[in-house]
Amino acid sequence: MGHTLTEPLSFDFKAGISPDKAERIIAALGADEFPNRNVVLTFKEYPYVNAGVAWRIGNALRRYSGGALEVEVPPFSEGQGKWFQSFTRSALGDAIAAHAARIVSGGEDITEQVKQYYAAFSERQSQNGVLWGELHRGISVNPEREDQFREQLLKSLKYVNVRPTHFHPERLQDLIKLVFEAIQNVYDHARRRPLPSETKIVSYFLLRYYNKIQDHHPDPQGRLKAYTTRLPALTTRARTDFIEICVNDDGVGIAARQTQDPTVYWGAKTREAEAVQEALKTNSSVKLRAQDTRVRGTPGQGFTYIDASLRALRAFAVLRTGRLLAILDGTSELAEGFTLLDVELGYMPGTTLDILVPILKDGDGLPSLFADE
Repeated sequence: MGHTLTEPLSFDFKAGISPDKAERIIAALGADEFPNRNVVLTFKEYPYVNAGVAWRIGNALRRYSGGALEVEVPPFSEGQGKWFQSFTRSALGDAIAAHAARIVSGGEDITEQVKQYYAAFSERQSQNGVLWGELHRGISVNPEREDQFREQLLKSLKYVNVRPTHFHPERLQDLIKLVFEAIQNVYDHARRRPLPSETKIVSYFLLRYYNKIQDHHPDPQGRLKAYTTRLPALTTRARTDFIEICVNDDGVGIAARQTQDPTVYWGAKTREAEAVQEALKTNSSVKLRAQDTRVRGTPGQGFTYIDASLRALRAFAVLRTGRLLAILDGTSELAEGFTLLDVELGYMPGTTLDILVPILKDGDGLPSLFADE
């Protein structure tokens, strides 16, 4: 009996990659519950990798990790120069190094060279690019020591042209608490059941600086546009700079973790949405049922702390997991935790919390939006 050859999924990247294109790639790579096609990525140039792009594409690659994924790249240049700007600073290079079976440049196989480079620099601090990798293993950040993490984060701010004094002391503590809780979530859940134990996953914290934030995410309902319109009136400033905080993993995802059912991403979307909404509720924790990770303090408070910190910082946050996208706009009086958007998206492994935090200089203040502040 003959065999039917299936054409590989091929994606050709040129000068730039938009978040909308990244979502189309996610939809294509996540279309099949049991993927059986090879994937070929071709980067003929050093693309401009927009914010909100690298983690989308990188996470989508996880299901094709190993033999199914080949990547053609421009000259590696020992990770420096244009390579650094396109692949390393965005963390797209980390995902390619982790999941590609073969990496080719100019006809030469450079797979081991690239993999060794990213293995050696899984923690890095450079101009406008701080990355701490292997969060799910507790290597670059100790998830049990918030005091150590505070010093770690404060020392890293200088690499993104920010000083601790750019934040009110209370807001600085909100920032620290927010990031630490998100990192703890990765450590506690990303590689846990029902994800098969042998699954290769990538996780990291990424910190960058931006002086403008348009086109950071697909915005079909105008949420980001409304945020950027509202913020200047609150700050009384014509322009506000931002830091981007991204805590990302391509592991189990919120819905599968909450339901303990990996098939949740292939059934009714309402069930997946209900599982995510349940996980985001106060005092809701799968830890008590799964019993496979440490329970600290009062379980189920993680997203409560994250919500409160985002609102205090007047930040804009995107939570992308599975087939779902949720938004929290910290400038909106209507913001009551994350809101799931009614949009059709493809399946993306893992969970990403991508946050834009406005930087306010000494003496600048945000008027209270809420009566209890």
